[in-house]
Amino acid sequence: MDEFERQILNRRAELDAVEKVPANALWTGIEERMSGQKSGKRIRLYQRWMAAATVLLLLSFGLAYAGWQSPEALPTRLSDLSPELAREEAAFLNIISIKEAALNINELDAKVYAPFFDELYILDSLQAEYQRELPEYGANERLLNTLIRYYELKIELLEQLENDLAKQQYYDIPKQDLEI
Repeated sequence: MDEFERQILNRRAELDAVEKVPANALWTGIEERMSGQKSGKRIRLYQRWMAAATVLLLLSFGLAYAGWQSPEALPTRLSDLSPELAREEAAFLNIISIKEAALNINELDAKVYAPFFDELYILDSLQAEYQRELPEYGANERLLNTLIRYYELKIELLEQLENDLAKQQYYDIPKQDLEI
């Protein structure tokens, strides 16, 4: 018989003796270990997802803020786009102001000349809308042509008003018979 077998025979009484472990305590310990491991992994996985979402959110806000803080100025008038457009716009504005001054447009009766004032109001509101779109679309050819056309139409409308006023004075036409 070898040494190992002899040790087993000598300690057989000790080996046969069974420890009494309460079953409830045993299962409670097992459950605690199992639930502790799973909840720990879930928390760690949840924390990783939260950290990744936070980093992504901060990065997107940072990029958006940097985009809004761009140093280049956006054009708000035709003159901001090019020197040629600046000269053209200045010429149109000069003609419009001369015609408005010659007509004393602020002193004309808005009710009598309602068709003209209505058209001028519509033109001015469209021009204001296009001016608001200018920073967004920039040197868009259609938008630039529309803004230039606005000045041309306003000048034509003022010339038509000027002609009608001249007709009234020459032919002594009552003011109520005006049409555009």
